[in-house]
Amino acid sequence: MTTNTAKIIQDVAAQAAEITKTWEGLGNPIEIAFDTARKAIAFAPVAASALTALERENHALRVLLHKELGKALANDDAPSTVPTVIGTPFGGGYYAGRITIDGKEYALVVSPKAEGEARDIQWQPDWNKTTPGARSLNDGFANSETMNSEKNPAAHFCRRLTIAGFTDWYLPSRDELEMLYRAFKPSKNLNFTYDSREDRWSDSYNGTDENGNGHNSSSIPPGDAYTASSPEQTSVELFQAGGSEAFSEAWYWSSTEFATYLAWVQDFDDGDQGNGDKNDEIRCRAVRKVLI
Repeated sequence: MTTNTAKIIQDVAAQAAEITKTWEGLGNPIEIAFDTARKAIAFAPVAASALTALERENHALRVLLHKELGKALANDDAPSTVPTVIGTPFGGGYYAGRITIDGKEYALVVSPKAEGEARDIQWQPDWNKTTPGARSLNDGFANSETMNSEKNPAAHFCRRLTIAGFTDWYLPSRDELEMLYRAFKPSKNLNFTYDSREDRWSDSYNGTDENGNGHNSSSIPPGDAYTASSPEQTSVELFQAGGSEAFSEAWYWSSTEFATYLAWVQDFDDGDQGNGDKNDEIRCRAVRKVLI
């Protein structure tokens, strides 16, 4: 985060839990509200009459804020700004861990439930066909970009989101979804286990291998296959069953295709990584990533 951005955030946060300023901008005036819970800026149009002489004098500061939101806040890749504690408010949502994609390290951010989760949504209504470009096990953004149309409701829902000024939300890949279960398991239920994805299905399907349920070679550190007791229920209270951010104990979509008519899913009741018919209506939860 740049020095100017940090100073602006510090100044705004010090005034009140939520304050408003106005920014004249290039077009309509904008109301800027600071959300201290997620350390983010939200925008909404306001009447031109709301601009006072004093606010016009502060125009340079507001323009800087706008520019820094677009450059630094929305794509802040400075390692020192990335949390180390799971569940820390960060990047428009909550820190969910680190992942390697194409040799680069990213911080994974899960969206706030109220804004970033959908229920009873399909992966693909026209389910009996392959989806080229949506077979990455760890790059959910690439998968989602391929499917960013009304023909793919779950991915399209995530890609259309604007939360806390960020527009790069997407449907998580299989390995990113697994990280969410490992970090934010809502219940104390025993985990589902099996020794080999290949033995359970076959090696003709996307992503099947000799590793067991929950094994994740993309996360940092790599995740071992689940045991009945590991992972345990999350220690982050907001994400525990009944909490405002808790995952439902239900199936969630990933953006990773499993087969012609199937996609990878994960059950947040017991962690089972399986597959669902693309026209099933289940849940999805958006994520974004920040380059480290």
